Amino acid sequence: MLERVTKPVIMSLGCILCSARDDSTITEELLNARQSRMREMLQHCVRDQTWHDAESIGLAGSSSSSSSSHHVQEQDVFRATQCFSWLVGCGRPEATLVAELYAGSGHLSRGLASGLSRVDHASLGRHQGLSSRPGRHLLLTFEGDPLLLPDILGQLMPHRREALDAEPVTSLPRRLAQALFSNETAGGVLVAVVRGSAYPSEICPYACGRVKAHHWQGQEIRDCFKCPEPGRGESALRNLCEALLGSSRRLDFVLLDTASPGIEEWFVLERYCRPRHVFLINARLPMHQGWVADRLLRTPGSSWREIDSGLTEWSSIPWPGMKELLRYSSFQILADLEEE
Repeated sequence: MLERVTKPVIMSLGCILCSARDDSTITEELLNARQSRMREMLQHCVRDQTWHDAESIGLAGSSSSSSSSHHVQEQDVFRATQCFSWLVGCGRPEATLVAELYAGSGHLSRGLASGLSRVDHASLGRHQGLSSRPGRHLLLTFEGDPLLLPDILGQLMPHRREALDAEPVTSLPRRLAQALFSNETAGGVLVAVVRGSAYPSEICPYACGRVKAHHWQGQEIRDCFKCPEPGRGESALRNLCEALLGSSRRLDFVLLDTASPGIEEWFVLERYCRPRHVFLINARLPMHQGWVADRLLRTPGSSWREIDSGLTEWSSIPWPGMKELLRYSSFQILADLEEE
């Protein structure tokens, strides 16, 4: 039946289905049914290439046959990012809050913003944090390399975007609120590009993949678990989650691409942001975020489920030596389905 429905109707129907409330008692059967429903909607969006504009293609204009396989694989990640961002936004009764750690060149930031922009804004309410304001989707994307900022902002056109320094951390929520209140246009997407780390390396003297051009030596892997919990005013991510979410609301969606195990970042996310959906970009690479999936999925009695996964090919040409082990990676999308 779905094959005969026009794509705009599919988009609207997906929002209706995803936003429908189900207050049934949580059982394994119910979790599996919710998983199947979300997976079907996501795969339908990705498979049918609902958006045909240049933005959804992501790599339009690149036609080199030598790298076509790489483009196809990266395109798959982009479409999955775009479609799942839309799907999460559809299911929220209020404006959606999404975080990205980290932006890199901003390619997937564009996918996140594009997906959020396709949600029916008229059905959205208001964020509960940072006082009341027009219903507007908010994407918080972090990047510690200031040289990448022009690329990120360029990728995010035509969405409204604000560049904010993470420091001083204590004033970051206020500066974000000012950005939200300026140019009061209801609805839409605001992308706040935070220049800095979610867990700055200055907080902890131990190295766990955060120090540039540094590799683990000796017993340093044990030091990954010695970093302290950041206090207020030390972590931009903690301060923003506390200001936007309070003690009860949850972060709607986080995309993790930390190029490291991301232990400190995940600690802050789990403790202060409480994400409902997680997108792991390099779940299969050594010393990356695959352990997060194991933690969420394999905890006894867990209501987390895998919604989708896929292959990422970083190059169509074999890499030399042991680097070939890293040429293929995989992305993984997870959802906590206890609450819909």
